[in-house]
Amino acid sequence: TTLSDGWYVVKGSVLLMSKITVNGTVHLILSDKASLSVPGVQLSKDNSLTIYAQSTDSDTMGSLISTSATLGQAAIGGYKGGSGTLVINGGVISATSTQSFSAAIGCGSSSAYASAYSCDPITINGGVVTASSGANAAAIGGSMNSPGCTVVVNGGIVTATAGRNG
Repeated sequence: TTLSDGWYVVKGSVLLMSKITVNGTVHLILSDKASLSVPGVQLSKDNSLTIYAQSTDSDTMGSLISTSATLGQAAIGGYKGGSGTLVINGGVISATSTQSFSAAIGCGSSSAYASAYSCDPITINGGVVTASSGANAAAIGGSMNSPGCTVVVNGGIVTATAGRNG
């Protein structure tokens, strides 16, 4: 599933069987009580994703659940390389990478040459964000052999758990 330049609204429960690929500047609104479950959100360099919640009440705001089981693919972010700009303004965001070299939110890598890639900034302004990475990667940021990225948290509740050597 590819999301290109524009605004998208999630309503109800949506389960996608393929990852989302962000192409351009994408704005994603999670309606109250909506749920979007995907096997990864691929955000390549020079693209951006901004996530919004319809409301700020953690009991009603919509959710994005992204779980990647692909080596080198962040649950939300890059695949075997750099990642684009990510801004989370709200929502209940759960990002889990189960493989090595896979940040939950940020960059993914599967080779020693990942240092040639970079991860654009990640900004969290609100919401409830839970990130859990595989081995050899940060929960939010870069993976082994990548230069990492700038992570700015201005608000919200953030829980980040890295795997072994993360």
